Amino acid sequence: IQFDYIRFPSDGPLSRISWRFQKPGMGKVEALESFLKAARAEIHIPISTDVYGYCGWARISNWVAQNIEVFSRHVDVIQPMFYPTHVPRDFLGSLSYVDDRARYIYREGSDRAAGIVDGRALIRPYVQAFRIGAETAFSDATTSLYLASQVQGSLASAASGFTLWNASNDYYMVMQPLAPMIAAAAADRQR
Repeated sequence: IQFDYIRFPSDGPLSRISWRFQKPGMGKVEALESFLKAARAEIHIPISTDVYGYCGWARISNWVAQNIEVFSRHVDVIQPMFYPTHVPRDFLGSLSYVDDRARYIYREGSDRAAGIVDGRALIRPYVQAFRIGAETAFSDATTSLYLASQVQGSLASAASGFTLWNASNDYYMVMQPLAPMIAAAAADRQR
């Protein structure tokens, strides 16, 4: 079971929100943990959840309460969304935007997330299989390279694979077979 976007609201007039079922002294992270703990007690199949990429990149407390260190106590798989488009363009500015930067973000992000959860859960990042913003102007070849770079970064990391994500289920970015990349990564891990 995938718990998609388990988090607190981040937009709009947040000060006007009231939490009817908040227990005294319970913070946001603890509230999400109590949900996952209750789900784990009742669900006897693998559980996964996705988190914003920055929540997998570093140990942080944030306003949406996604804490992978805490989540990893109750889920089997955590899927950080390390989407390069959602990272400021000047982050890692010396790297080529399309390939090196995308590859690095997925490799480094997955390794960091794996370190944070310390073996309690698998890390399986969502790969950005959609275009948004400036990426909508990419040629088909650039789009394919962009996707392949993210996949390669995931496969070169401590991640347990990857999941392609496109909200419309139109995987136009997959223009080359991914099986050879996956096989090569598996062979490298065997050595």
